[in-house]
Amino acid sequence: RVSGTSTLWAAAMALGGNNNELACVYAALICHDEGIEASATNIAAILKAANIETEAYWPTLFAKLVKGKNIGDMLTAGGGGGPVVAAGGAVAAPTGGAAPAGG
Repeated sequence: RVSGTSTLWAAAMALGGNNNELACVYAALICHDEGIEASATNIAAILKAANIETEAYWPTLFAKLVKGKNIGDMLTAGGGGGPVVAAGGAVAAPTGGAAPAGG
């Protein structure tokens, strides 16, 4: 399934920035999407299949970054900055608790 991602990688690599880092980010996301561990071995295998060359330490660095973390949770955790506003402008109640006082 990984072999079909070459076109995706070519387009993604055109985004600029640090290509080593970007390639490993996408490889870790592919691991997550495929339901496999984002290990250094798996990240390196995806990079190799996509003909992406990175410095040798990048896959290990990213594997350590995501080890023991839920990538799905990292994707859905917002940048934070204030309360969530529901449709109609009402402030949503915090999860696990009651609505704010006076609200």
